[in-house]
Amino acid sequence: MFDVRFHLGAGEHYKHWQVKSKDEVLYYNPKQYYFMLHNCTLKNKRGTAEKVFSTQKRDVCGFVRCEDWELFEYTSHYNMNYEYGGELLYDPKIAPFWRMENSQDSYDNTTYKRLITFGRRIFILP
Repeated sequence: MFDVRFHLGAGEHYKHWQVKSKDEVLYYNPKQYYFMLHNCTLKNKRGTAEKVFSTQKRDVCGFVRCEDWELFEYTSHYNMNYEYGGELLYDPKIAPFWRMENSQDSYDNTTYKRLITFGRRIFILP
């Protein structure tokens, strides 16, 4: 299993994607790379997220757990011809749970066969 999240901690990997397994932690610049994530669950440490929501002080609480992932480099031949099922959003300062664009419902613990990242964003692939 792999946990994927957008890293907002200060330092060299600020605003990079973090991919964490039990053996290693990797970082990727979202301006250079995008991911295809397979067999995913949206995870949230709800208590921590509620605290972030009420205090507006960031802490690690949301991530995507996936069985496998693929890394792609943006190239001059890059083409975003993907059909999307919607954008997933996570910002515990706005809402203490995973959301979908144009919805205020919680999507915590929902599962998806495939997700894809573009920049800092995550989209559902049908």
